[in-house]
This record gives sequence, C-alpha cells and structure tokens, in this order.
Amino acid sequence: MRTPPPIPAFILVEILVALFVLSTMGALPDTVASHFNAAGKPNGFMSQEEYTKFMLLFAVGIPALLVSALSLALRFASGMINIPNRAYWLSDQNRSSTVQFLKGHMAWFGTIISLFTAYVHWLLLKANSFQPPRLPLAPLFIGLGTFVGIELFWGIWLIVRFRRVPKV
Repeated sequence: MRTPPPIPAFILVEILVALFVLSTMGALPDTVASHFNAAGKPNGFMSQEEYTKFMLLFAVGIPALLVSALSLALRFASGMINIPNRAYWLSDQNRSSTVQFLKGHMAWFGTIISLFTAYVHWLLLKANSFQPPRLPLAPLFIGLGTFVGIELFWGIWLIVRFRRVPKV
C-alpha cells in the first residue's frame, strides 16, 4: 500500500482542521476558558473571536509557516542543511531525492502539530461545556504523551534515514 504524498496530505489536514475549528466555534461561550491550571481549573479567558483567531493561528498558521519556511530554506539556503553524511546526501546525484524527503518529512511534522492542536481545541470544547469549565486532564496527558511519542519517532526516523549510506 502506497502512503499518500505528504504535501497534499498536509494541505488536506490544514483545510480540515480549519473547518473543524470554525465549525465548532458556535459551541463555545462568548467568553472562552482558554488556559487552565494543573488542577484543570480555568485561570485564563478570552473572547470567542480572540480564541478563534488564536486557535487558527496555532492549528493552521504555524504549521503552514514551518512547512513553507523549510521549503524555502531547502530551495535557497541549502548550505544550512545539517544532516548526517551531508556530503553524500546532498551530492548532485542524491540532492533531489534528499530535498524531496526533507520537504515531505517537514510536511508530516506540520500535520502532526496541526492535528495535536485540533485535539487540544476539542479538549477545550469539552472543558467549556461544563459549568464551571474544567479541563479533563487524563485525555490531555494521553494526547500530550502520544504527541511527544510521535515526535520522538519522527526525529529518530530523520536521523536514522541519513545515518545510513547505501553501499555501492
């Protein structure tokens, strides 16, 4: 089974996350509990409009900025690419496939960040559905642990990919 191309998958996720955030805003109160202490009690609030902008920035804008910035860096600042066995992977014969891999790898990174932020938004929807608002901590920590685990795997995958130089 072939995996979907990372850039189109990233764009699709960005669109779906933006639609999810926008379509669920009506479920939030006018004043949204947006920050919670370690006990799950709210200690920060913002208007629904401010929260919408904030969530779209973090769920869609920042991942898009990261993916775009890396794509530009790969195109215009290739001297700044720091990977194991750099001379081999950026040689004339391997450069194109290496750059494609790095762009795809960053697209998956952006996808993971966007999906995690959408998950946090979903938790905040749940938190604000209670009176008084309270953040369910177990799902937050499970989601955070999953996110960190995926990011660790993502980083290790990157290192392992470039540490191995095929034998000729």
